[in-house]
Amino acid sequence: MEETENYSPAERLPQIAPTKVHSTLSLGEGRGIQFVEFEPGMTGVIESGRAIEDVPVARENGGKPYELGEDRTGEGRQVVTRDAGEQAWFKETFCNGAQNCVQGWDWAIVTSKWKLGSGTGIAMVGREGTANAKFTSYYWKCACTTPFCIGGPTCVWIEFWEGFVLPGHWLSMNVTGGDHYIQWTLNGAGADTQVSLAARYGS
Repeated sequence: MEETENYSPAERLPQIAPTKVHSTLSLGEGRGIQFVEFEPGMTGVIESGRAIEDVPVARENGGKPYELGEDRTGEGRQVVTRDAGEQAWFKETFCNGAQNCVQGWDWAIVTSKWKLGSGTGIAMVGREGTANAKFTSYYWKCACTTPFCIGGPTCVWIEFWEGFVLPGHWLSMNVTGGDHYIQWTLNGAGADTQVSLAARYGS
């Protein structure tokens, strides 16, 4: 992947259509799932929960992604104990088997190492935080912006989704389709706030 100068997508490339939310399911306090379409052929699942207290629905259902089974009320879900701290819990829950895992302060960024047919980014903000952090997803797009593609294509990161992570919560963003390099960024948690960001994707 060759990076070029950062041009404004509005100036150089066509804008993508706004994300369409196909359905939303509330699973209780701080929990929820949205099924979305970022653009034609590029769909995803957004899931949120409380750090340490909630685990992803896919993990609760034997690894079957986003199948709620008969328990649609949120009752009877696994609760993880608080004995290891939020960062350690995130590392065990989300980084185990992930291709990228970053833990630090205020902000984090991960980029896929190859083009993805599907991938999931998961971000967490420590409960000590006082601000919601912005969790953003981009894909790498190259397109000809001159007649006959003179000078070659222009390549930029295109933002296709944005959400916010509340202190003491995690947010998962899954994308399927498109065959792109994907970048997930987490910004604005605050200099004294711990953050975690993981990315899981196949070959």
